[in-house]
Amino acid sequence: MSSGEKRIGLIAGNGRFPILWAKSAREKGVEVVCFAIKGNTARSISKFVDKLYWFSVNQFSDLLRVISKEKIRQMVMAGQINPFVLFDPRIFLDIEVKELLSRLKDRRADTVFTAIIHRIEKEGVEFIPSTSFMDNYIPRIGTLTDFGPEEDEWQDVYFGREIAKRMGSLDIGQTVVVKDRTVLAVEAFEGTNRCIIRAGFLCPGAVVVKMSKPRQDLRFDVPVVGLQTVQAMMVARVSILAIESGKTIILDRERFIRACNRLRIKVVAIQGGESEVG
Repeated sequence: MSSGEKRIGLIAGNGRFPILWAKSAREKGVEVVCFAIKGNTARSISKFVDKLYWFSVNQFSDLLRVISKEKIRQMVMAGQINPFVLFDPRIFLDIEVKELLSRLKDRRADTVFTAIIHRIEKEGVEFIPSTSFMDNYIPRIGTLTDFGPEEDEWQDVYFGREIAKRMGSLDIGQTVVVKDRTVLAVEAFEGTNRCIIRAGFLCPGAVVVKMSKPRQDLRFDVPVVGLQTVQAMMVARVSILAIESGKTIILDRERFIRACNRLRIKVVAIQGGESEVG
């Protein structure tokens, strides 16, 4: 992180990501002011932040007022906010959100969250990448488990990477599940884990590939895998997980790798561009 700010606002979504982000930031001496979303953010985050405010999905105007009151100058978004919020009629009770959504050309995740960031930035706030302070959770190129793919399995990895990148360019999703150069499932609105489980109903031994989008906005949309991903892969009887090196966050990394070793799921971190030799 290039900035010297020692006080950062955190808009916390669900899962472990915002908790680990807050913990890592505080270890670097940063004061974390957390803006939590009811029904999304884990209540245990209170143990890892310096200040905590709770908001409902229809309180965006209140969120803006508190950001201003706290004199927040830098913010980060970490953790997914349930996408079904977009279909919650309560969000239209807030005049700021109603006006914001009415001006959008579509309601894809990138479109919505970019608009939200632009509105908050009008309060004098700079959004920083949610990968800030997370270096220990982002793998470099290589095989991360005790064993790696065979030569023919690498062909599925590279095939899946190409499909995932093309899919990402359309802002559909980040994950594709393939086997024998056949696409079994692509991630859409349901998210990575449900995509993996859906593919598992078709056949075992599939390859999961999760890539960043070609124009990934790291302020709100970072590829993340964790123990819930392991559970989904176990249910789907997945054989390989390939993630993008330098851009994917592995939550609870040591436990994640141990679990994959135990289940004999091969995990590799690869470049997002041209194919490389495994």
